[in-house]
Amino acid sequence: MIGVAMPMSAQREVGREHIRIAVRQTLGALLERPPGTIALISAPGRPLRAALPDHRIGLSISHESGLALGAICLRGAVGIDVMRIEDQTGGEQNWQAVARDYLGPQACARIAAHPPALHTLAFAQEWTRHEACLKCHDLAL
Repeated sequence: MIGVAMPMSAQREVGREHIRIAVRQTLGALLERPPGTIALISAPGRPLRAALPDHRIGLSISHESGLALGAICLRGAVGIDVMRIEDQTGGEQNWQAVARDYLGPQACARIAAHPPALHTLAFAQEWTRHEACLKCHDLAL
C-alpha cells in the first residue's frame, strides 16, 4: 500500500495525479524499470491498469481530502478505498439509507450492533470494505 499526504484543500485531480506518480515510482522500483516508462490506463468506472502486457498487475487507488492511497498486487486484482469521517456523531439517517440501498441487511445489522456513537465509524468501515471489494472484482457501484 502507498499513501500520499495531501493538503486538506486539495482537489480530486491533485490527489489523483499525486497517487499515480507514487504508483508509477513504486512499480518502477518493483519491476526495475524507469517510472517514466510505465503508462497507467484509466477509464471511468474501471480499475486503473498498468500498460505492461508482460505482467498481470492489480492496481487500485482512492483519495479523499488530505490523503491519497494506492494498492499494488503483482499477481492479480486488488482493491482499496478511503473515506474521510468528518463527524462521528449524528447523521443516523444518512448512513441508514445508503447502507440499506448499497450494503445489504447483513452490513446494516453489523453497523446497528455498535453503540449509536460509533455508527458513523462502523458505516465507514463497511462502506470502504464494500468499495474495495467492488474495485477488486472490477464491478461498478
